[in-house]
Amino acid sequence: LEDKSSDIEVLVFPKQLSRYEDLLYSDDPIYVKGELSAEDGSEPKILLNTCEALADADETQKSPSREPKSQAPAPAEPTQQKAPTRLYIRVPGLDSTEYLRARALVSIFSGDVTVFFYDTSTSKYIRFTECGADSTSARLISELTELLGDGNAVLR
Repeated sequence: LEDKSSDIEVLVFPKQLSRYEDLLYSDDPIYVKGELSAEDGSEPKILLNTCEALADADETQKSPSREPKSQAPAPAEPTQQKAPTRLYIRVPGLDSTEYLRARALVSIFSGDVTVFFYDTSTSKYIRFTECGADSTSARLISELTELLGDGNAVLR
């Protein structure tokens, strides 16, 4: 689970997973209630008790930046264009806050699109092997664009 300032691991047991599966696997913002588990020598975690959609989730989907996600693509595009296989993300450097946040964001998603970070300080591409992106995730591209600016996250 993450917000604009940090992230934390949330442990979800089977009973809660079956109950809150739709919320947990959606891209909508959620509110989690649970117990903090802070064992010595390890990062703190939240043991999920309950989960609910945030009140503003519907407003987020209706905002202008989210509208393209809900619009259907032109009918001829899916059959004529090949699905993207790579996601390129330009960051100022591998020690930058932007890189760390983009990496955390991308690691939430999984899919068949290979992710490459372009380090502008060294002019090198770094393949991100911890996960892949989903070529249909308009939300991921939208979030990366908000974080890094226009043209810094591109599916090809």
